[in-house]
Amino acid sequence: MVLTEAAGGMVLSDEPAATTAAEEEEEEVEDDALSSGAALEEFGESAETRALLGSLPAVHGERAAREVAEERFRVIMDKYQEQPHLLDPHLEWMMNSLLDLVQDETSLPGLVHLAFKFLYIITKTWETRYMLLLWLSVTCLIPFDFSRLDGNLPSQPGETRTPIMDRILQVAESYLVVSDKARDAAAVLVSKFIVRPDVKQRKMASFLDWSLCTLAHSSFQTIEGVIVMDGMLQALVSTRDSLWICGTVFPN
Repeated sequence: MVLTEAAGGMVLSDEPAATTAAEEEEEEVEDDALSSGAALEEFGESAETRALLGSLPAVHGERAAREVAEERFRVIMDKYQEQPHLLDPHLEWMMNSLLDLVQDETSLPGLVHLAFKFLYIITKTWETRYMLLLWLSVTCLIPFDFSRLDGNLPSQPGETRTPIMDRILQVAESYLVVSDKARDAAAVLVSKFIVRPDVKQRKMASFLDWSLCTLAHSSFQTIEGVIVMDGMLQALVSTRDSLWICGTVFPN
């Protein structure tokens, strides 16, 4: 229904409004965009993404350029949220490009953090500390006693260094109570760390006491309390599962 001008004044008509050529062209462009978005057949931005990742060392120190690169990469990745399988053949080189920046000893901290942010965009779950906690959980699989690492640490005269075992446990406990995904990674770290024979003998009892005491002093009636309880329960359940896999009975 449209408003038209007649001899007696303005009247309403049931005839559809005429569209201009510009409006018709705009609708065709939108239809084409929707059609192409629904019929993606390959990762069409592969070359652009390679160039984008390759530019990170040059742009990480410039805020405007860094934000443009990050936003463009986010747009590209979001485009394939409905068809993520199209990214599968390209994930390896994208991840390797970013991990090369992380592992390069000459990379500045800002560049390393930016590389981790791009990794997070790819996975939608990872952040810097999330990744580092997961990597730390992998180091817990080393087949020798952690005390052997302490003997190789340099120290100043009169300085008391915290043992590696204690430092890992402190890190894990500190991240079990945070409000982001790092809490989940900390639970994974605990489940790999606390079941090691050397750690289980020296630290399991104190860790269980700490986690149960923390649970007892937390309240599910507050957001902070729910977060803390979630971290403790994740850690305890993951540890129980790891002990079960190892053939050990979890203490009641």
